[in-house]
Amino acid sequence: MYTPHYIFLAMDWGIAMYDRLTCTWERFVLNSRITGLAVFDGRLLGVTDRGGWVLGNKKGNFDKVRFPGMYIFNVAMRERSVYVCADRGLYRLNMIGKQPALLSVCIGCPVTDLDIRDDCLYVATLSEGVQTIDMS
Repeated sequence: MYTPHYIFLAMDWGIAMYDRLTCTWERFVLNSRITGLAVFDGRLLGVTDRGGWVLGNKKGNFDKVRFPGMYIFNVAMRERSVYVCADRGLYRLNMIGKQPALLSVCIGCPVTDLDIRDDCLYVATLSEGVQTIDMS
């Protein structure tokens, strides 16, 4: 994932960060395979291969976040929103106080990926193919 000053890489041991201004690397060893990255609320968010995620704590480290009974497949950033694809459906990530919260967009079937075009969500599901959700 590219940002104006950094390049972030999802790795099998955690997250690598390349500082484009100083040409240096930083390693965040999380003992988890990271399969997806997004930016949420000014913090880096990484999805793990075990269905959880890690969220930057703005102190140079990451906190592991898990919603009991839910497996996270992927995260997708679209405009100013972060969507979470999970085994229970599609959610939009919000903050309530200082805690991350998931608001349901579409529930009922496992959602593995997402794309948005012209105010329409294209949702890839595990068992029901690609579905569309009109956001207008």
